[in-house]
Amino acid sequence: MKENLSINPIWLTPTPEIKSLDKQDILIIEGEARRPAYLRITYPDPNGPHADLCAVAIWQTWTEDVVFSEEVSKHAIPTAQIHTWERFLSEKDIKSIQKNIDEPEYGELVIILPAD
Repeated sequence: MKENLSINPIWLTPTPEIKSLDKQDILIIEGEARRPAYLRITYPDPNGPHADLCAVAIWQTWTEDVVFSEEVSKHAIPTAQIHTWERFLSEKDIKSIQKNIDEPEYGELVIILPAD
């Protein structure tokens, strides 16, 4: 993913618009790649320096190729096969989020990132 998404929280004022992003499905478009993901609002330590702020995380999880069978479905997927990715959005990133009119089955919202 692009450098404009941060690996560290970007602390923002929790406006109603920002809070409304919590638990929303989003489609990440980067060039030809399309990745479904989720948005989550995170809050810092209430006694820390960012106590009145929040951060907007975009995240996704995926598993390595698992061949499902009746036997596999009886057991949890081993955690070694589960991967997660998380980045934090800046105010500029948040302003670029739009309604996903073209492919809403992949998420109600969409963010388009520049290709490499």
